[in-house]
Amino acid sequence: MLDTGHLRCTAYNLGVDVHAYARALPLDLVREMHVSGPQLTGGCLLDRHHALEDEDYALIEWLLERTQPQIVTLEYGGTGETVETPLRNDPVALQSQLVRLRRLIGLAATR
Repeated sequence: MLDTGHLRCTAYNLGVDVHAYARALPLDLVREMHVSGPQLTGGCLLDRHHALEDEDYALIEWLLERTQPQIVTLEYGGTGETVETPLRNDPVALQSQLVRLRRLIGLAATR
């Protein structure tokens, strides 16, 4: 299982290129991918399950070209007081992320 939020956070916080870091992983073994948007907080990139941004989609597309996940899971928002904000549980943002991910996954399936 590959978590793109964790991948981005780790690479950023280690000060290495995310693609170089990913290439060092056994991408041929990836069968499940979790995707989420991290957030820069206090100089650290943290996995906060925020909405995906263009940088996240670009990484996901790049990873889909190099992996064959059977499952792709969007980790967005959540429950509880700390995540009940418009940035983390917006139904419009959820729908747009799902539509864009479905397109990426569909493109990857035709390759």
